[in-house]
Amino acid sequence: MSGRPVFLPILLLLALLVSCSRKTPAPPDESRWTPVACRSHPLIDARSERPVAGAEEIAVGDAHTLVISAHDRRAVARARANGRSIPEGGLYLLSADRLATLSPGDPVALTPLDTPMPLRPHGIATATVDGRRWLFVIDRRYREARLDVRIWSFALLGSALGDARLLAEGRRWCAANDLVFDPAGRRLLVTLDHAACAGWRRWWEDLWAAPSGRLVALPLTARRRPAPPDRSLLTGLRWPNGLALMETADGPRLWIAETRGRALVSVPLRREDGAVSRIPLPAAPDNLTLIPNGGLGHPAAGGLVIAAHPSLFGLALYRDHLFGRRQAATMILRLAPDGHVTRLYA
Repeated sequence: MSGRPVFLPILLLLALLVSCSRKTPAPPDESRWTPVACRSHPLIDARSERPVAGAEEIAVGDAHTLVISAHDRRAVARARANGRSIPEGGLYLLSADRLATLSPGDPVALTPLDTPMPLRPHGIATATVDGRRWLFVIDRRYREARLDVRIWSFALLGSALGDARLLAEGRRWCAANDLVFDPAGRRLLVTLDHAACAGWRRWWEDLWAAPSGRLVALPLTARRRPAPPDRSLLTGLRWPNGLALMETADGPRLWIAETRGRALVSVPLRREDGAVSRIPLPAAPDNLTLIPNGGLGHPAAGGLVIAAHPSLFGLALYRDHLFGRRQAATMILRLAPDGHVTRLYA
């Protein structure tokens, strides 16, 4: 027994229901792809031939490969509740060329990345720094069943990771969600989605969708005492999540998925390039992915792809399999360079 009052989960679910009842106008055009057009592929570990559970983040490895992070949150929750050893996660390589040859339903074999230490990856990002390809990882550790996050940088060497550098560690990073490399500042930008790690303060933030999230900067410097998140670049965010850095005619801008705010927050990285702005969305945004020019079948497409949740209440039921819920709705949006939002899939 954890001793946590049983009414708190009920209040949280009611708060999610209230927050999701605020309607944001949907994009006027129809979805580009229908659910029938969606091709689903089970992910398989090429080494063990077992299913990969908990695949979450995608980053570009090189011109032909993607990096996928995975850790099974339900297995972690069960292990913590029963006092068992907490299972690790994994990082995998996916051949982008292979995707074009698959038939609907074909399994996709993922190549496990050899890592210097066990990892339970959450947010990941890649970047080329000084001619080398690097992978940055938010690693969700547990110390005496309490969340204790580490942030690493690794050199991406084929199917292995090397030159491990611990950039941040400790309970103060417990809310680290996603990260992106800022080449101009030679730093990582990291979202912290809550102010509290656990307990009633965390529940209170969730209950009221408190604007307690923030954006912090992290230098690429390994230290004996890894850096605390003591310098906020932006505060007052409602559950900041995915990040994407995009060059625009007005200079580089950082896009933040504000999940509980059901909006994208646009932040100029140079003070002279304007002010912070928000774009309301018809769903709660989660992960963000840059579209290269020529993507989506158009030579100058650009912009962002936004993976979003139409109903956070439905997502909460699905996450814990409450009342037999085994599915949750998904919406995928596109933000064009001119700021126009269209719906790709729902």
